[in-house]
Amino acid sequence: MRDILFSLWVFAVDFLFKRRAEEELPEGGEGKLVLNDRIRLRRVQNTGMAGGLLKDKPELIRDGSTMLLGAFLVYYVRLILEKGRMIRKIGAGLLLGGASSNLFDRWVRGSVTDYFSFNIRKIPVIGKLVFNLGDIAIFFGTLIMGVTAKGDE
Repeated sequence: MRDILFSLWVFAVDFLFKRRAEEELPEGGEGKLVLNDRIRLRRVQNTGMAGGLLKDKPELIRDGSTMLLGAFLVYYVRLILEKGRMIRKIGAGLLLGGASSNLFDRWVRGSVTDYFSFNIRKIPVIGKLVFNLGDIAIFFGTLIMGVTAKGDE
């Protein structure tokens, strides 16, 4: 049960951050720097994939994401019914919570709300990418699942 609650927690926190960003941050623009100028808060409505890829095909992204999440959900249910494998379950929970949050946005709003960038002066291209907590959860969840994949069939 706690495995499912973890995914719901990721979804809920990202949902709240997105709604707050929509209320307080104007879309586009420079935004504002926080955390010793390391994070830039700004809002972007992304109809595409990471980096705006395929932004002119939002239905394709939405439908493809729905199918992928459905397939992953079957795997996730199987995983949480197994004993042990806690680290892998955490990774799967991160991925499921983040992906669900972004997919919810795609179905309800037609785009995903992204709200922060990393301000890395030595690598300015990184600052052009805008993320949300769901994206970070998907990244780390996928990383954890990749590292713990040994022996999976």
